[in-house]
Amino acid sequence: MSPPSLETVTGFRDWLQAHAGLWFEDERLGQLAEVLATRLERVGMQGDAYLTFLASANHGRDELRELAPQLTVTETYFFRSSDQIRAFSELAVAARLRA
Repeated sequence: MSPPSLETVTGFRDWLQAHAGLWFEDERLGQLAEVLATRLERVGMQGDAYLTFLASANHGRDELRELAPQLTVTETYFFRSSDQIRAFSELAVAARLRA
Protein backbone atom coordinates (compact mmCIF):
# COMPACT_ATOMS: atom_id res chain seq x y z
CA MET A 1 0.00 0.00 0.00
CA SER A 2 1.39 3.42 -0.89
CA PRO A 3 1.87 6.07 1.80
CA PRO A 4 -1.00 8.52 2.27
CA SER A 5 -0.85 11.73 0.27
CA LEU A 6 -0.15 15.05 1.95
CA GLU A 7 -3.75 16.03 1.22
CA THR A 8 -5.01 12.92 3.03
CA VAL A 9 -2.71 13.50 6.00
CA THR A 10 -3.81 17.12 6.37
CA GLY A 11 -7.46 16.05 6.03
CA PHE A 12 -6.85 13.50 8.77
CA ARG A 13 -5.20 16.18 10.90
CA ASP A 14 -8.18 18.50 10.39
CA TRP A 15 -10.58 15.71 11.35
CA LEU A 16 -8.58 15.01 14.52
CA GLN A 17 -8.68 18.66 15.48
CA ALA A 18 -12.42 18.95 14.87
CA HIS A 19 -13.38 15.72 16.61
CA ALA A 20 -10.76 15.20 19.29
CA GLY A 21 -9.25 18.63 19.86
CA LEU A 22 -5.82 17.28 18.87
CA TRP A 23 -3.59 19.51 16.78
CA PHE A 24 -0.44 18.47 14.99
CA GLU A 25 1.98 21.12 13.76
CA ASP A 26 3.33 20.78 10.23
CA GLU A 27 6.59 19.50 11.70
CA ARG A 28 4.72 16.46 13.04
CA LEU A 29 2.92 15.54 9.82
CA GLY A 30 5.43 12.75 9.21
CA GLN A 31 4.53 11.12 12.51
CA LEU A 32 0.84 11.57 11.77
CA ALA A 33 1.35 10.04 8.30
CA GLU A 34 2.92 6.96 9.89
CA VAL A 35 -0.03 6.48 12.25
CA LEU A 36 -2.44 7.02 9.38
CA ALA A 37 -0.60 4.58 7.09
CA THR A 38 -0.71 1.90 9.77
CA ARG A 39 -4.41 2.47 10.31
CA LEU A 40 -5.18 2.47 6.58
CA GLU A 41 -3.42 -0.86 6.24
CA ARG A 42 -5.25 -2.29 9.23
CA VAL A 43 -8.71 -1.29 7.99
CA GLY A 44 -7.85 -2.03 4.35
CA MET A 45 -8.79 1.35 2.94
CA GLN A 46 -7.24 4.06 0.81
CA GLY A 47 -6.94 7.61 2.11
CA ASP A 48 -10.00 9.26 0.55
CA ALA A 49 -12.25 6.35 1.46
CA TYR A 50 -10.95 6.43 5.02
CA LEU A 51 -11.66 10.15 5.39
CA THR A 52 -15.20 9.52 4.17
CA PHE A 53 -15.44 6.63 6.63
CA LEU A 54 -14.34 8.95 9.46
CA ALA A 55 -17.05 11.44 8.54
CA SER A 56 -19.65 8.89 9.61
CA ALA A 57 -20.59 9.64 13.21
CA ASN A 58 -20.51 6.03 14.40
CA HIS A 59 -17.39 4.99 12.54
CA GLY A 60 -15.52 8.15 13.43
CA ARG A 61 -16.21 7.67 17.13
CA ASP A 62 -15.04 4.06 17.01
CA GLU A 63 -11.93 5.02 15.06
CA LEU A 64 -11.09 7.74 17.54
CA ARG A 65 -11.04 5.12 20.30
CA GLU A 66 -8.55 3.11 18.25
CA LEU A 67 -6.41 6.11 17.33
CA ALA A 68 -6.26 7.96 20.65
CA PRO A 69 -3.59 5.77 22.29
CA GLN A 70 -1.36 6.17 19.24
CA LEU A 71 -1.75 9.94 19.08
CA THR A 72 -1.69 11.02 22.70
CA VAL A 73 0.69 10.81 25.60
CA THR A 74 -0.93 8.48 28.10
CA GLU A 75 1.32 9.43 30.99
CA THR A 76 1.37 12.71 32.80
CA TYR A 77 3.50 14.10 35.56
CA PHE A 78 1.16 16.94 36.38
CA PHE A 79 0.54 17.06 40.13
CA ARG A 80 3.29 14.54 40.84
CA SER A 81 5.78 17.20 41.78
CA SER A 82 5.50 19.20 44.96
CA ASP A 83 6.65 22.30 43.03
CA GLN A 84 3.75 21.92 40.60
CA ILE A 85 1.22 21.44 43.41
CA ARG A 86 2.57 24.46 45.28
CA ALA A 87 2.51 26.64 42.15
CA PHE A 88 -1.02 25.54 41.35
CA SER A 89 -2.31 26.25 44.85
CA GLU A 90 -0.40 29.50 45.38
CA LEU A 91 -0.89 30.98 41.92
CA ALA A 92 -3.82 29.45 40.07
CA VAL A 93 -6.14 28.73 42.96
CA ALA A 94 -5.31 31.98 44.71
CA ALA A 95 -5.97 33.98 41.53
CA ARG A 96 -9.26 32.18 41.01
CA LEU A 97 -10.36 32.87 44.57
CA ARG A 98 -9.53 36.57 44.17
CA ALA A 99 -11.60 36.71 40.98
